Amino acid sequence: MNVLEASERLFGWFSENDYFTMEEDFSRVNLISDTPDKDKGVYRIALNELEQNELIANVPIEDKECWVLKKPFTAFEQSVTISPPVAMGLSQVINAACDKFNDDTDYCSPANIQEKDVRNLLLLYSHLSSPEEIDLTNE
Repeated sequence: MNVLEASERLFGWFSENDYFTMEEDFSRVNLISDTPDKDKGVYRIALNELEQNELIANVPIEDKECWVLKKPFTAFEQSVTISPPVAMGLSQVINAACDKFNDDTDYCSPANIQEKDVRNLLLLYSHLSSPEEIDLTNE
């Protein structure tokens, strides 16, 4: 178990729950563990990082540490800086897919990458990796 894995599991946890306590919820996010005490330490580091990124806040409740979402999970946004070569590559992949599907409604400009472009890239990847499980019309 490493901090990145713990962060990913906690991110998934907070996508469905508003609170996390180590005593009650650890076994729900970390189903199998040969080293629960060490894994709890890793989760504490991940929780501290989520707190530093202002996703959650730590509050003591009845002598237990509780981490609480600061706002609804769907309200969190991130900003990403994209270099020109990456923006160009992203737009080329998306635009080539648009050409293949004969649909230019989702053409991508390398000068103005949007969230929808990243979403479209994820949909393309998902479609290519498991086409039977993906609904490309879902937004």
